[in-house]
Amino acid sequence: MHINIVTILKNNLFKIIFSIILFGLLSIYFAKSFDNIYESKSLLHATESPSSNSRNISLPVSFLAQAPTSENSLLASQMLISRDFFEILYENHNFSAQLMAYGNYDGVKLTDNYNASMVDIKTLKWKIQKPPVELAHRTFLSKHFLFHETSERGFFKLATRHQSPQISKQWNELIIKEINIYVASYKNNSSKEVLSFLLKQFELEKNSIIKTSMQNLITNKYQDLALTNKSDYVFSTVSKPFVPIKKSSPNRALICFAITFMGFIFTLFVIILREAFIQLNK
Repeated sequence: MHINIVTILKNNLFKIIFSIILFGLLSIYFAKSFDNIYESKSLLHATESPSSNSRNISLPVSFLAQAPTSENSLLASQMLISRDFFEILYENHNFSAQLMAYGNYDGVKLTDNYNASMVDIKTLKWKIQKPPVELAHRTFLSKHFLFHETSERGFFKLATRHQSPQISKQWNELIIKEINIYVASYKNNSSKEVLSFLLKQFELEKNSIIKTSMQNLITNKYQDLALTNKSDYVFSTVSKPFVPIKKSSPNRALICFAITFMGFIFTLFVIILREAFIQLNK
């Protein structure tokens, strides 16, 4: 059996052109069905401190000048994607509505439209039971959130995506603020528990050498407590979040090309398969 591709193309040229046009039109319709997604970015710097060894010999003069230890940024990186931290964000009815009851963004009027059957349009309070946290958390991480450390150690990029450029910026600012508060509160409670134990043991301890070591530990814990009052306890903002002007996705031109090309390949495959079937039955 011999199949001449060039001859097949010539004999079925009209069908191929018609198929390309058809798939091209379908690709345009399909590409337009996607909402524009805007991405707001910020560059963060981990507020690091000298090593723990240097802290043990630090003078009282530098007491408030030190920043949290490097482990705080590592801890915060994991907390950012945790469900516990997300629940704090999700308690805010504005955030939850923007995430789970959003309709579309009007680029002409610059307004946000919501699903009126789910939330009150003016207050954004829920009319129905709020979607479960697990579903909302999974949606947020998969579609709206990106966080990673850059090639420069100690610097992190935070990106938030949404159909509304204003909301993408608001979310970025909210996350930076809340993660600093969240980790600071966690460290504050931890330091208080340790201090409570150390202070009791310090009063009971008779060995002067051990008491000196405990005194250093107590001093360090008081340092930690003082530092939890910093607004940028974990991350300081190097580049602030912004309202994006251009969409980050979808790439409609690429979508149209890909669908049209796949349509051409599919049509060609069907034509060749049909020709092969005809020749086999001769």
